[in-house]
Amino acid sequence: MTTVKHKKRTKKQRKNNPIPKTFWKDKQLLIGIGIILFVTFIAFIPSLSNAFVNWDDDVNLLDNPNLRAFDWPSIKNIFVSDVIGGYTPLTILSFAIERAFVGFKPLLYHIDNLLLHMVVVFFVYRVLLMMNISPRAAMIATLLFAIHPMRVESVAWVTERKDVL
Repeated sequence: MTTVKHKKRTKKQRKNNPIPKTFWKDKQLLIGIGIILFVTFIAFIPSLSNAFVNWDDDVNLLDNPNLRAFDWPSIKNIFVSDVIGGYTPLTILSFAIERAFVGFKPLLYHIDNLLLHMVVVFFVYRVLLMMNISPRAAMIATLLFAIHPMRVESVAWVTERKDVL
């Protein structure tokens, strides 16, 4: 068995081809995602005061028989039934978990939607950086995604969590 001896890189080699920092150690990237998440949070703060809407929050949440009890038969039924013709078991399961812990308090459902959206925004930024897009371009693109008007419905309307998930 032969061993490979690695040569130490010269200063010139390090300058021409720097070893990339990890995301968590790069202050510029951390400041970028911090700004993005702050702007996203500020943009969606008004949605936290929303109530449930009578469009379909009542059918998906308030009147959904699978959310009456948090037991094995109800959980199983979430995965074999649809609501209003749509099969969204992860969304309904997340509602069941929330209802089991906090009941029907709209504020908490809206906070969860916003937090889920912010997690997605974080991963959009990370994926763009992994695609070797410049940090500035990744930040701009992620901000556009984060606060684009098409995202409002997904964050501000509880039932539209299915779009975030």
